[in-house]
Amino acid sequence: MIVYFYNHIKKRHQLTYAFWGYPAGVIAVLLGKLFQKPSIIHLQGGDSVSMPELKYGAFYTPLSKKLSSWAYSQCSLLIALTLFQKKIVESHGVRRKIEVIPYGPDLTIFKINPEKIANNTYQFIHIGNHNLLKDQITLLRAFSLIASNLANCRLKIIGHDALEGKLKNYSIQLGIEDKVDLIEQVPFSDIPKHLSTADVLLHTSIYEGQATVISEAAASGVLLAGTRVGLLSDLGDNYGIVVDIGDAENLAERVLKVLHDKDQIAKFINRSRDWAETHDHEWTVTTIEKNIRILLDNE
Repeated sequence: MIVYFYNHIKKRHQLTYAFWGYPAGVIAVLLGKLFQKPSIIHLQGGDSVSMPELKYGAFYTPLSKKLSSWAYSQCSLLIALTLFQKKIVESHGVRRKIEVIPYGPDLTIFKINPEKIANNTYQFIHIGNHNLLKDQITLLRAFSLIASNLANCRLKIIGHDALEGKLKNYSIQLGIEDKVDLIEQVPFSDIPKHLSTADVLLHTSIYEGQATVISEAAASGVLLAGTRVGLLSDLGDNYGIVVDIGDAENLAERVLKVLHDKDQIAKFINRSRDWAETHDHEWTVTTIEKNIRILLDNE
């Protein structure tokens, strides 16, 4: 805060921009009102929900809910990542215009791999830290059902293990430990390499603001499959396999059906790639800049 005041004295700020609605967004709005400058809140994820079962989200406790609601209503511009996230924020009583601007992939690093040979071995991938929000138990249940009907398949799970070995133990319990590779968190620079060799992305979260891995997988020509949250909810059934939260059986059944239909796979992958090309990271930056210019021009 002291640094903000010091910098503002040296060179007047034009606006305050907060990534995350709570608590950063609350501070941004307060500073904006103090200096009579516009404020922007860029929602990210947990700042949009209340999940009592996980004791998670900015709308979970009475104080953070009250402060978040006030800030979201008072800021000059409120940005959500997806329509899915926008609707959740509105369900908490926030009544104002919300711009929807998803994070687009960098098409210079996320590319379709022309050397990936289509064969009878299907490489499944999941990228995300092990936690209850990502619901990797449903992920493993779905893959177990897939593996029981598809001999040549493997699942790669990349992410920090915050569940202390629970996923490894569950894969052993399901009898699929020899088909599941658990890889600790890797640098972002390694993600394109892993996606370039994958055939199917499995993503079974119970909530996502967006899940940038969805847009990155789309750009990489990977078949999208998962639960109806975040960007997968926005894209819907024309872009991949989308099921209700926790529905491992339906997810597995639909994945197996699509994998026997190469024309349908191509349609899903091509549509997703087209979306990624029209909503890449340059589009994201340009769209945000456009909104900022409009905001400043109206001051």
